[in-house]
Amino acid sequence: MKHPPTLLLLVALSAAVSAGEPSRGERLAATCHACHGPEGRGSPPLPPLRGRSDIRRQLQAFQAAEAVGKAHLMTRLAQGLSEQDVDDLAAFYARDDSSDDSSDDSRGDSRGDSP
Repeated sequence: MKHPPTLLLLVALSAAVSAGEPSRGERLAATCHACHGPEGRGSPPLPPLRGRSDIRRQLQAFQAAEAVGKAHLMTRLAQGLSEQDVDDLAAFYARDDSSDDSSDDSRGDSRGDSP
């Protein structure tokens, strides 16, 4: 029974290493926003990304070329991502954006005023 604390430490460290960094994911997401709209909120016919918890699974499916049809561009893009990139993007898009609603409203108002 003297090994379990070491095992727990290793498990905790591996989880920390594989955890995504939302700030890095935000920088990576600029490419995503070109098609999926500002802030990844969606741009028909493409789905919104923000607030989704399945981004990691979706990107991994694209990397494995499991997605077919019109997803060929996503397959190419996803295959260029590292495992850490995928984790970072997943952390960025899965975050709760209710804390920044006021800033979104101000951006929405300025977009509404432009031609």
